[in-house]
Amino acid sequence: MIAAPRTALRTVTTGQRADAQAPTAVYVRIPSHGRLLTPFLPNACRVAGLSVAIIVPAAFWIATAYTLAAWAGFSLTGSVLIPLAVAIMLFLGAVCAPIMLRAED
Repeated sequence: MIAAPRTALRTVTTGQRADAQAPTAVYVRIPSHGRLLTPFLPNACRVAGLSVAIIVPAAFWIATAYTLAAWAGFSLTGSVLIPLAVAIMLFLGAVCAPIMLRAED
């Protein structure tokens, strides 16, 4: 038997009514776990998070390598930086993907 998700009634104020002083209250059922997009986009948020977790650190380390090489007097070209960025992204993808995309219990 599958249990229905717990929901809570929360008050949402919609504004003043013309014939009364008190604001109109509308009761809306909101899932208690707070995830509203998950039923509609089950994996899109996870894939977006994985993309950020792969691209941002790779860009940081490429910028760091370029800056340190320039500071040391070397010149790193795109033929060096692009394979390095790809290697970093492949490594992070191999490590992060199984952790971030695992199925929920």
